[in-house]
Amino acid sequence: MCDEQALRARIAGMVARIESLSKDRVARDEELARLRPLAERAEHLEERIRDLESQIDALQNSLAEARQSAASVEQVKVETRTASLNADLRRTLRAADKTNVTCTDFANKLSALAARVAKQVDTVQTEEAAKTAFVMPFIQALGYDVFDPDEVVPEFIADVGAKKGEKIDYAIHIEGKPAILIECKACSNQLNDEPAGQLRRYFHVVESRIGILTNGIRYMFFADLEKPNIMDKKPFMEIDLLDLNEQLLPELKKLCKASFELDAMISAASALKYMREIKAYCERQMSCPETGFVKLILGEVYSGMKTQQVVEQFTPLIKRALNEVVNDRIYSRLNSAMTAGTESTIEEQDNNGVVTSQEVWDGYYIVRAILHLVVDIERVFMRDTKSYCGVLLDNNNRKPICRLYFNHSKKYLGLFGPNKIETKVAIDGVRNIYDHAEAIRAAIGYYDSATEA
Repeated sequence: MCDEQALRARIAGMVARIESLSKDRVARDEELARLRPLAERAEHLEERIRDLESQIDALQNSLAEARQSAASVEQVKVETRTASLNADLRRTLRAADKTNVTCTDFANKLSALAARVAKQVDTVQTEEAAKTAFVMPFIQALGYDVFDPDEVVPEFIADVGAKKGEKIDYAIHIEGKPAILIECKACSNQLNDEPAGQLRRYFHVVESRIGILTNGIRYMFFADLEKPNIMDKKPFMEIDLLDLNEQLLPELKKLCKASFELDAMISAASALKYMREIKAYCERQMSCPETGFVKLILGEVYSGMKTQQVVEQFTPLIKRALNEVVNDRIYSRLNSAMTAGTESTIEEQDNNGVVTSQEVWDGYYIVRAILHLVVDIERVFMRDTKSYCGVLLDNNNRKPICRLYFNHSKKYLGLFGPNKIETKVAIDGVRNIYDHAEAIRAAIGYYDSATEA
């Protein structure tokens, strides 16, 4: 009986175990069934990743090829642009060379005309003589054909209101229209307000924007910068053939036939007009500072009340400061320009037993800077000796300007009066030469006035 019960219990245990194993198998099958789609999806994702990696590789290769192609295209563009720029540069240089030659020719023509005017001015007495001897050659120098009545029209009719038969001496036509009006007077005419008013009346009734008033020597250039078709009261440029300003030649050349452009000329005229007025204003302030100008500077350097007493106190200081600024700039430019020639000159002096110190050269440059206001500095020379350095006018021992005694520790400046009597004044250094600028400039007047007399 006991054995039977034990057997049954054992069988019951085995059945329970079999049931448990069956349940576990069912659970595993269910889990496998749940994981199988995930595994399939994972395989699909791996394939997708491999496809994407292949596409990335292809894109990288394409990008590398595109970069290489772009670099080649850019290189071609750069080379093409460089070649174009080089061609433009060559054309510009050729044009510049041609312009330089043209400018040189123009300057030579004006210089020849200036020499002719200086030679003949005393014999040219009438207006007609001035027109024939001086004005017509001037028009020719600008490149216009004075013998072509379609280009240079003499006695051009410019009726003013009810007045008929009013005539301008010359009208230069460009493209069939009057572009430049020229009113001529005798060489003795001072070109005051009356002839300028005459040209202004003509200017108002003629389609022209450039007017020239001349006596054959002076040429005053006008435009209508302030009001259209009304000639300005002040010229934008003035040329004197007896005192030719080479800095104005490029501006004057814009009136030449070969390079005349109205818009460019009007633009240049505007700049010249205001530059001329600004320079005149600055020259007035350097010569005699006006109250308003003094107060303007005081506003920057003086914090107290700008009373009349203060203005009067600062006026000479400002005048001196302005002139010293100009002198310093001129001295600096002279020093830079002449440094190259200093060494060779010093060596030449050495052969004569005289060594020119840098301090003496500095003093000489300062004297030249002081004199630029009253004389062409090319007329100022230096002769160094063992005792002193003499500064001379026209390299003439009979025209001493001053002497520099810099050979000893105590320095002196020798100044000359009307009778060439020398007065020595002690100075601490070369910059103190500026303190005696008026006396140095006065020496020029002694010699030039005697020459003129």
